[in-house]
Amino acid sequence: MHRFVGRRFITIIHVRNQMRKQPSRFSTDIADYVLAYGNHTVTTPGEYAAGCDAFVLETGFNRYEETTLEDLIKFVQYTQVMQKNEASYRKPVFFTDIPPNELFRTVGYVADGYVQSIPYVILFLAALCNPYLALGLSLPLLSMMTIPLCGYTKITDKAISYFRLTDFYSSAAYRSAVTAHKLEDFIAPEIEKRICRRPTIYIEYGAGHCDIEPYVKQSWLRDTVLGYHTITPSIITDKMYEHIVCELRPEDAALPDSLEKIILRTSEQFNREQSNPVTNWERIYYRI
Repeated sequence: MHRFVGRRFITIIHVRNQMRKQPSRFSTDIADYVLAYGNHTVTTPGEYAAGCDAFVLETGFNRYEETTLEDLIKFVQYTQVMQKNEASYRKPVFFTDIPPNELFRTVGYVADGYVQSIPYVILFLAALCNPYLALGLSLPLLSMMTIPLCGYTKITDKAISYFRLTDFYSSAAYRSAVTAHKLEDFIAPEIEKRICRRPTIYIEYGAGHCDIEPYVKQSWLRDTVLGYHTITPSIITDKMYEHIVCELRPEDAALPDSLEKIILRTSEQFNREQSNPVTNWERIYYRI
């Protein structure tokens, strides 16, 4: 009896380990990418980023200048990844996200939630008038409901990432498209010049940004979404950051190649409070 229970317990643990979410791995003409489907309340395994040449992390409501190495390590989602990077990987970390404007920084996530709910209010009103119209407008909501399924199989990952394109009008889609643009047009070519080979870049955003993959792969998709958000007024995001990239890098890492795009360089120290407590890092801002 005890042997049976023991074997069954081991089988359950094995199945659970096999079902652990895995990042998506894909490539373009100029780079290989590892996209982790992050959860803001769960720590991502540090080994996901092993072997990567650069990191791109979601900063959400924080501006680049407000996000320190210590903040990244203390944030539960990035703790393992950034601890390994600070201690052994020693790779540059890029910020490409679009923070909210001053109004939404004041009222925070609550207001953002209200704004994101507007399409669903429209959906409800449309359903009262025309059920077929309601079905079409419900696609972004349905795509959002599939997000927890990301990370289990390549087929579902690809399907969900493209399904999420129905949410193209939202600030979340805009942020994904901007990140894809910065990756393909600046970060990947920059890292390739530094290391003299094809780079592998680690991306970690919340799983709701799984649409980053199709935006990276298809330039016309990201250009279309960026064009849409260029001509529409922004009531949430600070579009000034659309053309800014921030890099947080160890001072002993490979030197930047795009010197003409640098607009500011600063130095900062990180105190690890261990045998070798202080490491020196550099913060660089680029205009692209």
